[in-house]
Amino acid sequence: LLLAAEYQAVVRRVAADTATPIADAATAFASQGDAGLFGPYDLVHPTPAGARLIAQTVYETLREIGAL
Repeated sequence: LLLAAEYQAVVRRVAADTATPIADAATAFASQGDAGLFGPYDLVHPTPAGARLIAQTVYETLREIGAL
């Protein structure tokens, strides 16, 4: 989890430095708690519910920046 946190920090810094919007799936996942969004084997591969959350996050971000 430490590596994931470091990765997310770098992504946020680069996005801020380049004025690039982020579809922040990490925050979306964190806001859901333990809602069965990942499979039983790891925290990398989402379940169908997790994939829907990612898609919804991307969709909302695209709408917010006027890309849809």
